Amino acid sequence: MIIDWIYGLVGGLFIGLGGLVLLIFNGRIMGASGILGQLIDGKQDKENLERIIFLIGVIAGPLIILQFSDFSTTNVTNNTTQLVLAGLLVGAGTRIANNGNSEDFLWINMSRLLVSFVSGLLFGVGLLISGMTDTAKVQGWLDILGQWDPTLAFVMGGAIIPMTAAWAITAKKAPLFDYSFSMPSNKTIDFKLLSGSVLFGMGWALAGLCPGPAIAALGFGGNGIILFFVSMVIGMILTKPIRMGSISTADG
Repeated sequence: MIIDWIYGLVGGLFIGLGGLVLLIFNGRIMGASGILGQLIDGKQDKENLERIIFLIGVIAGPLIILQFSDFSTTNVTNNTTQLVLAGLLVGAGTRIANNGNSEDFLWINMSRLLVSFVSGLLFGVGLLISGMTDTAKVQGWLDILGQWDPTLAFVMGGAIIPMTAAWAITAKKAPLFDYSFSMPSNKTIDFKLLSGSVLFGMGWALAGLCPGPAIAALGFGGNGIILFFVSMVIGMILTKPIRMGSISTADG
């Protein structure tokens, strides 16, 4: 158990480093659900290539690590109905809750693309090493009244360390490859945020998967991961009208 906590802490550090790199260089907040969701929303801007490169990094990172160590256990359920329902709930919940805009950046160059890839790589490696791609660990974390597994607390603790430094930097400097940091415009706690969070939590508990780990495990997790991912994307697509209406209201 202690070795799991150590892996969780180390994995969390990698996750936090991925967030730090993307924030202080490109001025962007790292979030797999937001990055994937903006692609699905069909947002036409110069940042789409960066989003794709980031997601490629998330998938590539675990595949590189798996050449040297076996962290490939996912413990994904074989229950097709459960995976589909969980994916729909997670996809719908994450997009309903995430109803803020971010600003477009000013230029695109190879440096920004490299940063996106490295950030995704670190994020994917962290998710794998920490055990976030192992559904049993995630569901063990959520089972607070049963056989509770505290590993994810170490993951969060590890991620907080580099991100604390990143937030301190944002208060004093601009990102290296942009003029300013892009932050969510909508910071209101409203019904969409709360209801989306509930749907997300229900899906997360059902399958033990959320967007980041599902993307990271696409290269090795088998059919169950793919089924969850496809269902999640469908859930995101189905809630697009709600999200677009929310953004129009906030902007108007």
